[in-house]
Amino acid sequence: MPSPPAPRPRGTPFRGLAAAALALLALAGPPGRAQVQERSALGLTPEEWTFVAGRKIRIAVDAARPPFEYVDERGRYAGLCADYMRSAARTLGLDLEIVPGLPAGEAVARAEAGEIDVIPKITPTPERGRSILFTAPYVTFPSVIVTRADFREVAGLDDLDGLRVGVVKGLVVEEVLRRDRPRLPLEEAPNVKEGLLRLSTGQLDAFIDNLGTVSHGIDTLGLTNLRIAARTPYGHDLAFGVRRDMPLLRSALDKALAGMPASERNAIKRRWVPVLDRAGLDWRALAPYAAAVVALLAGILAWNRHLKGVVRERERIQAELREHAARLEAQARLKAQVAQVSASLQAARTRTDLAEAFLGQAAPLLGAQYGVFHVLDGPEVLTPVATYGGAGVEWELGPVALGQGLVGQCALAGAPVELDDPGGIPLRLAAGWGTLAPRRLRFEPIRSKDRTLGVLTLAFLGAFPPERRDLLAELLPMLALNLEILAGHLETARLLEAARTQTRDLDTRLDALARLAGAAQDRDARLALLQGGIDALRVRCAAPPHQG
Repeated sequence: MPSPPAPRPRGTPFRGLAAAALALLALAGPPGRAQVQERSALGLTPEEWTFVAGRKIRIAVDAARPPFEYVDERGRYAGLCADYMRSAARTLGLDLEIVPGLPAGEAVARAEAGEIDVIPKITPTPERGRSILFTAPYVTFPSVIVTRADFREVAGLDDLDGLRVGVVKGLVVEEVLRRDRPRLPLEEAPNVKEGLLRLSTGQLDAFIDNLGTVSHGIDTLGLTNLRIAARTPYGHDLAFGVRRDMPLLRSALDKALAGMPASERNAIKRRWVPVLDRAGLDWRALAPYAAAVVALLAGILAWNRHLKGVVRERERIQAELREHAARLEAQARLKAQVAQVSASLQAARTRTDLAEAFLGQAAPLLGAQYGVFHVLDGPEVLTPVATYGGAGVEWELGPVALGQGLVGQCALAGAPVELDDPGGIPLRLAAGWGTLAPRRLRFEPIRSKDRTLGVLTLAFLGAFPPERRDLLAELLPMLALNLEILAGHLETARLLEAARTQTRDLDTRLDALARLAGAAQDRDARLALLQGGIDALRVRCAAPPHQG
């Protein structure tokens, strides 16, 4: 078989760099809290999250279907479908196990037998739907007719009669062509590469497959003598195929695909399908000089548009990178502030120590000018144990009953209360030269496991921006944990002290009993001695008088 023509360049350096940068940026998800918020926005049910969380799934990979999926020379799973699969797995927290070398038909059979969980690249059909479940299609490509550039004009399937037409064996396009065009002689090829090489060397007159596969094959093999001549009425929807006994996995994958940003989808498509659809273009139909003029003008316009697009893409990427860097910096700053406050609580030995340490560190970070820390004493009473900026407060702090006032209501409802411009509350903050009225009051319940442990009251002279709200949201669970740990330590200390007191009481009683026992023994000894004397006297008195 003659060797194919030499490879040709695949696009400009600018386009390759921009596409690579877009792909890397799109596939890098935001970490930490931002990622949690993104997952929450998917709308998964608790049952779906429980099913997918940390699950390892086996995916069937057709090792020879680039650009959709293949296994490269290093054994890595790659391609357009691979990028979609990894994006969905990253969003849902799935662990992927690659099972290579499974064409669609064998993959469906293995999934039906329970040996495969997901098929990342499959075209839904009614027959396959009896064996597996399908997600909504995540990408669609038309089937196209490929001919040699010097071959006669082909505008559609009606122009293929009498020609040698190649298709890949076992794919959906062969199935629909044999059903709808039974008189069309089809020659089967084992894969797209073999079919395109046969067409390039004249063994076939036309080849039919989806646009993505043939575009990638033409560029990769450098077959400059081939062109996309026309579209067919058939399209290829690509979806994820899922085992029928895993409907929760199917619905979770559907939501993950639906939540993918358009920028990420476009970046994946540009990365793997760089060749544009040229169906219907036939420059031979134009006069040579007119073709040259049109080509020149089109090239100039396209280059200008390309340069503008590169600039816009670069600016967009830079803006997204700056935004991403700002998010990372904000998250690092927030974690550092939480760690700073947490470290200050480690030395606390009483609730007052804990409250004063927390208010002293957290209030400045939150921008609060005044604070009160109430803890729940027993089931019904909240006791203030520490204040921040308390000098100049006009009321006298005292215990608050559960449900009484804003503090008690916040504790009872277990929900925050916020007041803007609380003019009716007699609170004035000392400033050294006078007093100031707060513009915002916030009452936050300190909760752990659906149980209220106390209430944190904060007063602000200015606004309470979102980044400080995020910091407060991170600080409250940490504060509740420290409060519970301290309560446990205090209860342990109380029990130990009670045990020591009981031990001391027991020792005192034992000493008293020992003294009583000693005194009883001394009394018995004296009684015995006295009894002996009496007995001796009785003997002497009973003896007859001495006859001398």
